[in-house]
Amino acid sequence: MKFGHRLSVRAATAILVVSVLAATGFIVATTRASANRHQTASREATRAINNSGHYEDALGSVYDEWITVIAYFLQKDPAFLDRFAASRNRADTALTALRDDAVLHDPADAPRLDALIQMHSQFSGGDQEVIAAISSGDLASAINIATNSGLIDRSEQLLADLGGRITDQRAALRTAQDDQQAAEASTLRWSLGIGAMSALMMLAIGLAAFEWIGRPLRRASAVTRAIAAGDLTAQVERSGPAELANLATDVNSMAAALIHRSEELNAYLAKNLEARTADLERANGELAREVDVRKRAEETLARALEVEHELEEHLRHQAFHDPLTDLANRVRFMDRLEHGLQHASRRAAGLAVLFIDLDDFKSVNDSLGHPAGDQLLIAVAARLQSCLRPGDTAARLGGDEFAILLEELGDTDHAISVATRMIDVLRVPMELSGTEVFVRGSIGIAISTAVSTADELLRRADVAMYSAKSDGKGQFAIYRASMETSMLGHLQLAGELQRAVERGELVVHYQPSVVLSSQKIAGVEALVRWQHPTRGLLLPGEFIHIAEETGLIVTIGRWVLRESCFQARSWQTEYPSDPPLTIAVNVSARQIHQPGLVEVVAEALRDSGLPPNSLILEITESLVMQNAELAIERLHELKALGVRLAIDDFGTGYSSLSYLRRFPVDILKIDKSFVDGVGEHGKERELAQSIIELGQTLNLEIVAEGVERADQLGWLKSRNCDLAQGFLFAQAISADSIRALLSETAGGAMPVEEQSA
Repeated sequence: MKFGHRLSVRAATAILVVSVLAATGFIVATTRASANRHQTASREATRAINNSGHYEDALGSVYDEWITVIAYFLQKDPAFLDRFAASRNRADTALTALRDDAVLHDPADAPRLDALIQMHSQFSGGDQEVIAAISSGDLASAINIATNSGLIDRSEQLLADLGGRITDQRAALRTAQDDQQAAEASTLRWSLGIGAMSALMMLAIGLAAFEWIGRPLRRASAVTRAIAAGDLTAQVERSGPAELANLATDVNSMAAALIHRSEELNAYLAKNLEARTADLERANGELAREVDVRKRAEETLARALEVEHELEEHLRHQAFHDPLTDLANRVRFMDRLEHGLQHASRRAAGLAVLFIDLDDFKSVNDSLGHPAGDQLLIAVAARLQSCLRPGDTAARLGGDEFAILLEELGDTDHAISVATRMIDVLRVPMELSGTEVFVRGSIGIAISTAVSTADELLRRADVAMYSAKSDGKGQFAIYRASMETSMLGHLQLAGELQRAVERGELVVHYQPSVVLSSQKIAGVEALVRWQHPTRGLLLPGEFIHIAEETGLIVTIGRWVLRESCFQARSWQTEYPSDPPLTIAVNVSARQIHQPGLVEVVAEALRDSGLPPNSLILEITESLVMQNAELAIERLHELKALGVRLAIDDFGTGYSSLSYLRRFPVDILKIDKSFVDGVGEHGKERELAQSIIELGQTLNLEIVAEGVERADQLGWLKSRNCDLAQGFLFAQAISADSIRALLSETAGGAMPVEEQSA
């Protein structure tokens, strides 16, 4: 018997339904398996991102521990102890989180993390010994511990281990991302393949069913038409499903009695047709509803996958960008730097890293508040970004520290050009909370070599930045190996300066200023010197920047002020004149930002008995413009004491006339660089002329600095300049030499003799 004669329509329908359900189940199972693989890969990627972030946080915190120890050594600011503790806690937290993750997911890795935690504990303990020595004032012991106890070796090993772990985590992240992409591709391939297979199977089954049922139906239909035409002898062949074979038998049996039963047959066929039509309509309705439901499910799944992909992109962006400035963060920057080094190695190209630190950023936070500080960081980020090419990378490493990656570097000149542009754009004043603020930045540049690593290149840029800051801030420096030796020498000199203050090795020398119309001594300027026990007499340029960095400038400035006030009062008593001899004392940026400066000046005047109008406080132009509003407030407080105020080195800084009119100053001092050129027709002569005319317009006294030649003296007299000081009259000399000079010139003019510096 043929297969078609044994199989009923109901059985065939059941087989069809089971086949469809089986195919659908296979699709669902395959899709679910791919989705599970995708979720597993996503979890591994998230874990790798989190672990990489913990390692980066640990690396940055360990590095910050070392930097804060050095900063505390230099500045003695207790705030650095809080910053050290915070960095140490961040490193402990990150390492503990990594160990907990290893215990949960990778127990075999837990011992290595225990070793890292132990290594960090030993490193932090060494740092605390250094801090304890610094706090007790024993700087020699601090330097000995830092250089001879193996602390630097432990720090380098710890940083190297952390760097290696970061590289492993980034590799794990890339592997997880590859698995995730493979799962997504597998899901798509299985869905398309099985969907196409199901469609083909449905089409094949449909065509087979159509032929299986249709052929006997067509034959039965032909016989039925023949019977209807009157050929009652026509017979239907038994073939196809059992139901159709039985129908053929019934048709053949009924043919003989068709005339007598036609009405009954017609009624039966009509009723049967109506029932089948209703069943078909119900089946079509159910099928349509199923297709709507399936379409909604597919749309819902598509929307869910799309939301997951938005979410993943958002998390990935957060993981690699700074939330305040939206620049790349340390993780992203180091990743870009590593890729850049690999690319540069393959193409024999160069790259550069620029490390940028804002100068005196803490004063902005202290005077205007942290929200204003955040505004400043956002504005700085935008200005730095404006100096870069599309392929360059700008990052905020934390606090007021930024880093720049310059790839495809043709030569060092390009890095220098970028650094120069950045310094220039930062000098443009910014308005924060209604206050105009001037900010500068110190930049260190490190150029890659064939054996450079990412961590080493960033560290070298950091060292170069500190060198630029030590040389006077607001400038850039290119890394040289000697800088690291210089930094150690810098630390040693800082320790010696601390002891010099304690041992009284500092002395004050005085340079006279004379009235040009009479060439009589009008006053003196106090200039600090360091009588070093082995290096001899050191000028301010060799140690004042260290005093400013370490905060010793406040102590030194207070001592110079008191010493000068007492000395000036002694000279006034011995050599009375009309008007009385004046004393000029320089005030540093640290002092002007100290709330107690006014009390310190009042105390020095009161204890020495010096008349307030005999004291001249000199402030550099760039100093007062760093935070003009605070400077104006502090200068008015000083002016209320009755002292006189002078702007030193005028013309070399911002030269903002609008602010100059608001400063309660009495004196403008023309910088030596302009005085040098007054004997010739040139730009310096024109600038000096403009400053004199400006001072006369504002009713200010004008003092020319650095007068060394007779032609300079003659030109200044012809322009009605008020006073001058310089080697033409006298160098800065000791207090006893000033006393002898006052005795020799009592009531008379200063002799002039052309000298060279």
